[in-house]
Amino acid sequence: MKLVITLIVYQMMLSHLGESVRSSWGSENSLHWVLDVGFREDDCRIRKDNAPQKFAIQKTHLAQSVE
Repeated sequence: MKLVITLIVYQMMLSHLGESVRSSWGSENSLHWVLDVGFREDDCRIRKDNAPQKFAIQKTHLAQSVE
């Protein structure tokens, strides 16, 4: 009986974990979509020194503040 209860609780925990992971992926995917489509990030030609990282951080902050 104790094993059955333990397995049920374990299954519920896994289900909750799966929902959390899918939710996180959804937000991550929507941010990438905004950056790719809205800011045309794939077409960006900034390539010198550390400018790409700085520009990416600025675009990410801007996209998150608009949401």
